[in-house]
Amino acid sequence: MAATRVRGHRAAHGAARDLPGGTLVERVRAALDRHEAGVRKSTEAVAGDDAATAEAPGSTRPEAATGNPAGTAGTAGSAASDWEVRVDDLWCTATLRGRMLPAQGWKIHVSSATASAAEVLDRVCDVLVPRGVAFKCAADSEFLNMLNSREAERSSSGKFITVYPRDDIEFVELVDALDLATRGMVGPGVMSDRACRPGSIVHYRYGGFTSRARLGNDGAYRPVLTAPDGTQVDDSREAWFAPPPWAPDPLAARHTQQGKDGKGGVLVAGRFAVTAAIRHSAKGGVFVGTDTLTGADVVVKQARAFVEVDHSGRDARAALRHESALLERLAATGITPRQVALVEQEGTLFLAQERISGTSLRAWVMRHAGTEPRDAGGSPDVPWSLAGGVVAELLRVVGGMHAEGLVIRDLAPTNVMVTPNGELRLIDLELAADIGSFAGAAGTPGYRAPEQRAGSRSKHARGRGTHPVSPEADLYSLGGLLFLLATGTDPGLPDDVQEPGLSPRSTVDRIAAWLDLAARHGRTARLLAPAIRGLLRDEPGLRWDLDRVRAHLDAVERRGGAPVPAPGRSRDAARPHPWHNPAGRADEPSGPALVDRVLSDGLLHLAATMTPERRDHLWPVTAGGAAMDPCSVQYGGAGVLGVLVRAAQTPTLGPALRDLLRERIRTAADWLRERAEREPVALPGLHFGRSGTAWSLLEAADVLDDRELARQAAEMALKVPVRWPNPDVCHGAAGAGFTQLRFWDATGDDRFRQRVVACADGLLAAAREHGDLMLWQVPKDFDSQLAGAAHLGYAHGVAGIGAFLLAAGRATGRGAYLDAAMAAGRTLSRTVRGDDGAAWWAQGPADPPGVRLVHWCSGSSGAGTFLIRLWHATGDPLPRDLAEQAALAVRRARWHCGTTACHGLAGNGEFLLDLAELADPGAEDTYRRYAEECAELIASRSALLSGRLVPCDETAVGTSASYGTGLAGVAGFLLRLRHGGPRLWIDPVDAGTRLSGMEPIDLDRAEAEEAGDAAEDASADEAHRPERPAAAVTMTTAATPVTPVAPVTNAVTAVTAAVPDAAPSAPAPAVPPSAASAGTSGTTEGGHAA
Repeated sequence: MAATRVRGHRAAHGAARDLPGGTLVERVRAALDRHEAGVRKSTEAVAGDDAATAEAPGSTRPEAATGNPAGTAGTAGSAASDWEVRVDDLWCTATLRGRMLPAQGWKIHVSSATASAAEVLDRVCDVLVPRGVAFKCAADSEFLNMLNSREAERSSSGKFITVYPRDDIEFVELVDALDLATRGMVGPGVMSDRACRPGSIVHYRYGGFTSRARLGNDGAYRPVLTAPDGTQVDDSREAWFAPPPWAPDPLAARHTQQGKDGKGGVLVAGRFAVTAAIRHSAKGGVFVGTDTLTGADVVVKQARAFVEVDHSGRDARAALRHESALLERLAATGITPRQVALVEQEGTLFLAQERISGTSLRAWVMRHAGTEPRDAGGSPDVPWSLAGGVVAELLRVVGGMHAEGLVIRDLAPTNVMVTPNGELRLIDLELAADIGSFAGAAGTPGYRAPEQRAGSRSKHARGRGTHPVSPEADLYSLGGLLFLLATGTDPGLPDDVQEPGLSPRSTVDRIAAWLDLAARHGRTARLLAPAIRGLLRDEPGLRWDLDRVRAHLDAVERRGGAPVPAPGRSRDAARPHPWHNPAGRADEPSGPALVDRVLSDGLLHLAATMTPERRDHLWPVTAGGAAMDPCSVQYGGAGVLGVLVRAAQTPTLGPALRDLLRERIRTAADWLRERAEREPVALPGLHFGRSGTAWSLLEAADVLDDRELARQAAEMALKVPVRWPNPDVCHGAAGAGFTQLRFWDATGDDRFRQRVVACADGLLAAAREHGDLMLWQVPKDFDSQLAGAAHLGYAHGVAGIGAFLLAAGRATGRGAYLDAAMAAGRTLSRTVRGDDGAAWWAQGPADPPGVRLVHWCSGSSGAGTFLIRLWHATGDPLPRDLAEQAALAVRRARWHCGTTACHGLAGNGEFLLDLAELADPGAEDTYRRYAEECAELIASRSALLSGRLVPCDETAVGTSASYGTGLAGVAGFLLRLRHGGPRLWIDPVDAGTRLSGMEPIDLDRAEAEEAGDAAEDASADEAHRPERPAAAVTMTTAATPVTPVAPVTNAVTAVTAAVPDAAPSAPAPAVPPSAASAGTSGTTEGGHAA
């Protein structure tokens, strides 16, 4: 995660200036050389003394006489070559060869202001190197700047140098020596640590020394410590001093008069009672509270020392003092809050200011965007009746600031408050500057002007990284805010990365397709589009000024607010979708050609960015995925591999691309298999656990015609636990059950059927009735972030569990599973949140009424994914009606969704394709058109990376490969949309073909015991099997996709022979589910004739 954060910081702020005397790594090497030279000189002097006193009786060496530990250590590490110095993207680590570090203990952190970092490092090295003490430091000043910035994790902030003592005795000695050596030096406090004394830059905490992590129940690696009783516990990195209870502080006696550490109520300056936090950051928090002198509500901003140092050397405290002065200067304008007080307490600065009633512009837009749909498809924008007044207010406050000689420099939706009477006020003015002054890179991504970004060049700049402050920067930001009003989303996109010699696209070109789509469907978007294009010009001198924006709006008012028709589009919003209109314009800015390019480019990008030489992740991930299992579907290689396999099996993609993908599939499969073998923990989840890994490898074995890989995948699947405290699809038992179904269908191995039964039985036992609802709750004492949760959605709740029970019931013919699936459907029907023909769901049934979610993980898309299959299986029209209402909610919300499969357009588009295949035949074109709309929006949010159009990931300003949160999930959706095929990870029976002739797998001891237990459970269930549900189970085949994928006949081949019907009273046949229905047609029930 730190690597991802520092890359983002570098992109935002640029490289730091070189430190005097060379880089930090060079200074570490110089310290080792300096010590070697000192030892050599000392040795030569001692040798001379020895020669002079060789005949003196009883003479000794100085070290032996004094027992000087420094002298002994110095001899051991006297040569620079005795040290191993390792440098990576973030850290420089120096370790004396042969010295073994303890696994954990009291570690020391030394902080430093960036300007004095070289001297601090020199002083620390002079203490550590003679003693042979291992340490690491930031590898360059750029990373140190990040550690000292607002972007740093609070638990990591300020940790410039980390020292690893051998034991508690050395720890105490080093703390004292380092504190003495660094007296007078300055640096930020380290929030996770305790300072050795007030004002010292030497801090300490108890933690791990070596990289020891365990895979937690949620699929994330967590650093661990070993308790005295041998158990492993989390190595918690809190933003306050919190050692484990069994590790007493060796320096505790020194802190008895310093007050207690930790959390609690705060009274700032004896006056301002802080009651809640708006946000926390390494720079300092923002809090709400009460002025105890007046009783008024206040906002209190905090600035910590030596954090967020700018190009001029000013830190967060200077920025807060600057904001305080601006509030005083602007008090008469009514544009900003009123300042109450500026106070300093224990080296930290606090600014108390008037609390503005109302909400941020971002929250206001989220509340109003899309609330005035022109048709059932919804609109992207804030209705003009509301947006027009906000635009006028924006012009007023921006013009007012410029009239005061100031440039806002961070005009962003979180820094603008909308009051109850519709007026706007500006907050967070710490970046504002006088016109004509010089400032460094700053601002909010998507809203900051190009000249405010790192690396921008100006002929008027004074010093590296600075630019002249001009009002044109605010004009660009104003364009971003108008874009927000027009689309309901931020204008941020990943930066283009062009080939050498090619210029990146302009901002207007990059957002053109996105803005054009919005302008076709939204009145406000059409009215504001000319101004947006005029304001978002990259060249400051070409931007519209405020007068021109006002003139444009005046012209709109003179027309009575009548919209200007979009080019090439009538005012009739019901015009047939261009993909289905042969007479549509050939120059549509978006459409099948663009989507096909994004698909092809996306697959090529996945092929080009695989990094099999790395051990952490096979493809780049977001910061949220850095600590996750690299073999999973959600964030890891299994999800990407699944998409590459599907693409390689698609003849219409062309042989050259498919051959390239097969090469990558071979490499990826080997990497995943080897990496998974090194991990002893086998979690059950389909998206965060080993179930998804096994499934993905099975599909890879098919395309590679690799029976050994298929056998290994099956072994992996047999090791997955099928009973688990978490019952859900992503992390738990239902996900394991889906994979067992897939392997039973593929191999015909009865052990997988037994495990399907064991899994389904466990879920039946875990179900709980809450009134008229059936819910599955994660136990409250389970070690998981989901502990106590009882969700409704597909990823973590009723919809996903119901989908597995439905599939298990259809495959095994067991009525109890089908009964439970129908109960799950009734639960969703009783918890739906309907409005104007659309259906939403909350995360849980007790969520506030205003919570309405639309995604696969939680909300309409996931609920609909299950409900349409429930209708298809039972014939009950209620699930179908709810699924179609869910589709309407999904379509209306498309404008304000991200791109991804888990919680974005790709996952929602997959659900719409389900409806196109499974719903009434007459509705196929409608739902395909809805899915195509999702694809167009995805394509419009793409960056140009080395000539390839690549959609943004869940961050909206970056790209990554992950299936759930990045490119792979998008590519999977686009592949299915344009070339057909089943949906990945959803329908295990229809997912692929059957593995024929695979040799039986030799179970290990634990596997054999587990299989025996499962068989015993299955036998007992057969003896007490409940009556079948009365409703018929419809087993019709899904509608043929537009371009069906041809069956593959290598290691995995299709089963073509139907299994004969069994007698109604006979147990469920021990045959793969696909074999049970292959070659049949019409209505069946559990494989029996209806």
